[in-house]
Amino acid sequence: MEYQDFSNLNTYPIEKELAKEMMLRNHYSHKWNFAFGAVNVGIMDEKGLLLGCAVFGNAMNHKAWHSITNTPGERCIELNRLWIDDCLKSNTETWLLSRSFKILR
Repeated sequence: MEYQDFSNLNTYPIEKELAKEMMLRNHYSHKWNFAFGAVNVGIMDEKGLLLGCAVFGNAMNHKAWHSITNTPGERCIELNRLWIDDCLKSNTETWLLSRSFKILR
């Protein structure tokens, strides 16, 4: 099944364990770190099939944040993992990240 546009797709926060399972199975690294999964946003079709996920979590080196922000590193999160099913067309990653940033705010 290939998706031509985003009209039949939605994004939702998903549970950490579901995001972890998806990344361990599908992401090229097949790895998960203790810092991952503070916020997880899934992309689903109209049937509720999970087709991708953006995983945000704490930085591995929170002391490095001072070079880009005055916010304490413990309060910053970063994109840890991103996986999108190949049945989704180009620009889906950008669309998912845009929607994820709105959820993060």
